[in-house]
Amino acid sequence: MEFILIVLHISILNGQFLLWTESEHVGNIRELKKTLKIIADHTSTDTLKINSRNTIKSFAFLPSYKNEFIPSSHLIKEINISKAKPVLMPYLVESMRLSMEELFIITGVCSHNIPGIIFGQSIKALKALIYMCFSLMLSENYYPIMIKSPDSYEARWLPFLNEDFESKVNKLIEQLPPVCRCMNNDKDKVPDISSAFMVHYCLKSIVDHLMRKDQSARVRIPNNVHDAWLNALQNEDPVVEWKDKKKEIEEFYKQLQQWQRPVELSIKSPFKLCFKLIEPEKEDEEWLLENLIQSKKDPSLFIQLEDIFNPKKKKKLPDIGIISPEFILSSLGQASAICPHVAGSLKHKNPSSSFFNTDLALSFLQEYAEILRTSGFTVLLPAWWIKGNTAEKLKLSIHVKSSNQGSTGILTLNSLHEFDYQASLGNEQISAEELQAMAKMKKTLIKFRGQWIQIDQNQLSQMLKYLQKQKNQTINGKEVLYLALGMEKDLGGICIENIIVEGWLKDLIDLLKGKKEFKCLEQPKSINGILRDYQLRGYSWLAFLKQWGLGACLADDMGLGKTIQTLALLQENSEKRENKPSLLICPTSVVNNWKNEIEKFTPNLKIYIHYGSKRLKKKHFCDEAQNNHLVISSYGLLQKDVDFLKETEWNALILDEAQNIKNSETKQSKAARSIPSEFRIALTGTPVENHVGDIWSLMEFLNPGILGSASSFKTRYHKPIQLYQDEEIAKRLKSLTSPFILRRLKTDKSIIKDLPEKIEVKDYCNLSKEQASIYQAIVNEMAEKIQKSEGIERKGLVLSTLLRLKQVCNHPVQYLQDNSSIHDRSGKLNRLRELLDEINEIGESTLIFTQFTEMGKILQKFLQEQYCQEVFFLHGSLTKTKRDHMVEEFQNNPKAPKIFILSLKAGGSGLNLTQANHIIHFDRWWNPAVENQATDRAFRIGQNKNVQVHKFIVAGTLEEKIDAMIERKKMVSELVIKTGENWLNELSNEDFINLIQLSKDSTGD
Repeated sequence: MEFILIVLHISILNGQFLLWTESEHVGNIRELKKTLKIIADHTSTDTLKINSRNTIKSFAFLPSYKNEFIPSSHLIKEINISKAKPVLMPYLVESMRLSMEELFIITGVCSHNIPGIIFGQSIKALKALIYMCFSLMLSENYYPIMIKSPDSYEARWLPFLNEDFESKVNKLIEQLPPVCRCMNNDKDKVPDISSAFMVHYCLKSIVDHLMRKDQSARVRIPNNVHDAWLNALQNEDPVVEWKDKKKEIEEFYKQLQQWQRPVELSIKSPFKLCFKLIEPEKEDEEWLLENLIQSKKDPSLFIQLEDIFNPKKKKKLPDIGIISPEFILSSLGQASAICPHVAGSLKHKNPSSSFFNTDLALSFLQEYAEILRTSGFTVLLPAWWIKGNTAEKLKLSIHVKSSNQGSTGILTLNSLHEFDYQASLGNEQISAEELQAMAKMKKTLIKFRGQWIQIDQNQLSQMLKYLQKQKNQTINGKEVLYLALGMEKDLGGICIENIIVEGWLKDLIDLLKGKKEFKCLEQPKSINGILRDYQLRGYSWLAFLKQWGLGACLADDMGLGKTIQTLALLQENSEKRENKPSLLICPTSVVNNWKNEIEKFTPNLKIYIHYGSKRLKKKHFCDEAQNNHLVISSYGLLQKDVDFLKETEWNALILDEAQNIKNSETKQSKAARSIPSEFRIALTGTPVENHVGDIWSLMEFLNPGILGSASSFKTRYHKPIQLYQDEEIAKRLKSLTSPFILRRLKTDKSIIKDLPEKIEVKDYCNLSKEQASIYQAIVNEMAEKIQKSEGIERKGLVLSTLLRLKQVCNHPVQYLQDNSSIHDRSGKLNRLRELLDEINEIGESTLIFTQFTEMGKILQKFLQEQYCQEVFFLHGSLTKTKRDHMVEEFQNNPKAPKIFILSLKAGGSGLNLTQANHIIHFDRWWNPAVENQATDRAFRIGQNKNVQVHKFIVAGTLEEKIDAMIERKKMVSELVIKTGENWLNELSNEDFINLIQLSKDSTGD
């Protein structure tokens, strides 16, 4: 097996950045030349050249054991270390002295995956430092100075570290690898430079270099010492030159010292200035802006300036160090230049506070508070403002008073209803007279029933106009229904909060909410077989929603018979002589399943299978569709033939495995939504397969508009639930969607009692030493990389890291793809062999699921050699004929293979494999709903044995930790549709690194 052989490091010695290599030895200049050539070949970076002028020899003090350095990566070499403590030993290193530009280049390419090269933690740490310097520049956190030495004056740029940047710098100091400061010219003297000194030195050097790149402020011919200083700030040479007049330079230096004084005071002071806004008790009184100081060490400690400037009170202050009046007055002066509200306090001997009216208070809240905060001051605002920070929303309650029947005399959801409105503000009902009074005040900040609130006068005006117009208006019955279930409707900034309904529409709403039981129908006469009780309820539920033209999602567990419940409804339609055909869209792999089920249970239904290159087109298709009860087609053809599929009048549009439309922006999702029908059904075992956002696409297909637009859904539901696990929002979403989703679990004994038991076991496997070595190398490589990425780049890094580690947990060959030996290199494979030995001994059959096609091929090859028998492998590249043959053989031929490997994506749904009663999840999908759907290939109706499910987990790795997360984090999705899901790519950086970190018990040693 070929491993990465060279590690690159950067150390800092006497202000120089030194690049050197580590392999089986350290500091080989030829090896460094070779490495730079490899980098150039893979990144088109050919400016890194070694020559006699930029090479330097020094000593690297490295941790060693028995006179041999301990490698930074196990991929270089392994050393068996006893309990003896490693010692630092000097090693002669020949390195390349990097210019600042070369430093930027080498840290810039460290994110590339270059064969044979590992970029050490020192390079990644310096990359973080450089990013920090760019952040300081972009936020304008820097300032120019002049440094005095015995022989000259130098112009320099320094970083200004406010509170936010200071905390980030402290993290960089903690994370700085010792290798950055391991160099010395004296082999007998261990380097003694602190991480803090090194980080601050780098920050100053890099910021100074970056600022000198900007030549815009350069004066061609200096006219005075100020111009000379500006030029020195832009030149590579920082020395200030001015006509040999050192006296003028000295005077200018002193002026700069005075100018810098406030900045230095702010940096060195243990306190920061704070402003607290206090609202008045009465509406006609003034607001108070109180000035305080806050301890940087203890942010909970505040002291009023009145106590500091009052000699009597000053003696009673806690012992918190020296409080400089100079710092306070200087900070007040800076703040008053930013915010005019502060200036009033400077007019008094004791600058402790200032007063202003309500209009000025609003401007402080809306404009200046945030500016002061971003300028480094603490700002304390009233709790009611912090909580809302926006105007209180005006809301409406609707009372639907009566209804009219449709033109045919039949009650439908197209009926129109009369209604009245009741206004509210926050949680308080408000009369029209109060609204009028508020409007007359023409103020944004008012006191309403004892509480200060901000109110949007434009919204208030719109509310009054709307209430005038609503007289004698009507509302559509379906809209009333959606509003009653919890749909949010925004009438130009006015929200509908509550709806009160009477009459037959109230009865319908009570049925949908489960307050009343809908009528359970008898099964259709022409159906073969007897529907179980829960299936009869499911069929009746579909018929109930169809009656009102409401879409239905039948989300029963796989194996509970969603197909037969749907066929019962189609059979009822044919018995009622409903003339319009229905359209069924399903994955290609289950087209024949539907055909066989129809032949078995509803042979009277006439069907046309719209599939293949010889399928009918346009006019011929429409004619053929009208001659059948049901047309069956696939998702692939849905988007290809959508133009003429839309031309047929459909009774019902049915989507099987409806998770195929979870992404609302795909062509097939849009095509499904564009086909008109009287009724829509979605069949799925995983209504929210991977994301809370998936439910929008599902409900938009079933009942368009019920969840609003995609963007409003994201704001109202998706972000609060997904990011913040907001329980109340999740319950609101469930209230709105659950009437249209029927979800039953086969493990619920009240649903079905004749399925055998399913026994689930977690098999904990260990990594081999080889696996552990590769795994740890990936963790080390990514731990720093993830700290410096954001947005799409970060998401990609997380997903790629999870993928790579999962491959390593499966087998080294899957990760390395080197076609080397399979045997005895994977803990999972060893455990699989042990299990299959026992299962084969008793002559039973097994399904093995993996999400990786390449792993399936490795398993197939290994197991065929191990047991000298054929092993089936079903994956996405197989033709439909081969897939069907495998399933038929496995189910019905006693001589067929007993082991069936399936890729999770191709074989996880739509197949009946009850011949197997052992299921092994070789690698985990990390989504319980998807794993259970795969298990349901065997654990379903028709199974007459106990089903044993084995879930492989590698101990001490991310697999064990993610399994624990799956057990803990089912709340959000269960509140919505009672199915589990997890969001690994939304973990914080710290949680992600903890997640992938290798534990001690991973190899079982």
